[in-house]
Amino acid sequence: MVTLKVQNFKSIDELELDLGRVNLLIGENGCGKTSILEAIGMAAAAANQDLSGGALKARGIRVTDPSWMRSAFVEHTKTMPVHLEMSSEKAAYRAILTHDNTAYGVWHDQAKVVFSPERDSAIEVLEDLLRELPARSATASTLDANGERIRVSPSTLRSMIYYAHSLGFADGIGLLQYLAYAPREDVLRDLARDSDVEPIGVHGEGLFKLLEVLTSEGLLPAVKEQLALLGWFDDISVTTGVNPSSRTLQLRDIFLDGTTPFDQRSANEGFLFVLLYACLLISPHTPRFFAIDNVDSALNPKLCAGTVRMFAELTKKYDKRVVLTAHNPGALDGLNLHDDDLRLFVVYRNTEGKTRARRIMPVDVPAGAEPVRLSEAFLRGYLGALPTNF
Repeated sequence: MVTLKVQNFKSIDELELDLGRVNLLIGENGCGKTSILEAIGMAAAAANQDLSGGALKARGIRVTDPSWMRSAFVEHTKTMPVHLEMSSEKAAYRAILTHDNTAYGVWHDQAKVVFSPERDSAIEVLEDLLRELPARSATASTLDANGERIRVSPSTLRSMIYYAHSLGFADGIGLLQYLAYAPREDVLRDLARDSDVEPIGVHGEGLFKLLEVLTSEGLLPAVKEQLALLGWFDDISVTTGVNPSSRTLQLRDIFLDGTTPFDQRSANEGFLFVLLYACLLISPHTPRFFAIDNVDSALNPKLCAGTVRMFAELTKKYDKRVVLTAHNPGALDGLNLHDDDLRLFVVYRNTEGKTRARRIMPVDVPAGAEPVRLSEAFLRGYLGALPTNF
């Protein structure tokens, strides 16, 4: 389990979520689901020490005036820092982000120390070593840096150790790679478009190259297996040429003449989204931790449920962690809430307009009673987070 804590970011004044392997966020439009994904992206950018506007956009963050990247509630000011933390029982990564609100200014991470119960013993050992070294060496309290001698105090060394541990934790949970994907149909159909962020850009750029790599690595059959979610799907192959404009996906429909394939331009958009998700989950080159905003786009309720079940299965098989947002209640039926790795959160705005999230726990069905599907429970209002005018 990884705990996410966010303070003072967009519609979030303060929020804490205990994340599993697959985390589905559902709620009405504008309740803050995407802001949660972006908060994780801000932490990832800070961990990579690149908070420039371009780096934030490449991670799927909607960059706007810095004063509006912070919460605008009465008790907040336009200069208060954004606090972000991801932690486990043993370690944590924390970022404290500030911005001077100037037109061409950049965000800065002011966090210097990240605490962990297991780090104290390592620090004590190193401090003991520093105390012992002067008797053996005149340069006991110095370190080499680019061939020069520099003096490092124990407090600076302690901060260095904390920071190294926190980055190790961030890397361990996949935070350094994290991207929030918002796929677009026009991008997925345009196979000539490559991505500046490899292997896949946040809108789906680079899908063709990734399919080529999956084919060369013998993983395309695993992708095809997932595409059986589409009842008409028979086969897919990758065709390339001397220039990007000749790239095509050759698709076969079990109901059509097997000698007559068609390409991605004729495929329904739902197929393209499921294809992308399968590639993201199966490829060893894609982030181990990522998000999909509006995972239900272009999918009917049954396909929504099947796609979420695919995430549940493949995240375990390929060791991935995902956060998904959805509006279609059909997506909920793909979750088995008795599996603690699979978590459902309803996201809503309270009476003050602040984003809140509540985890939905599994409920045992009484003997002889008819189970109620999660989608139906949501539509009946049992789970909350429905629009007031629904």
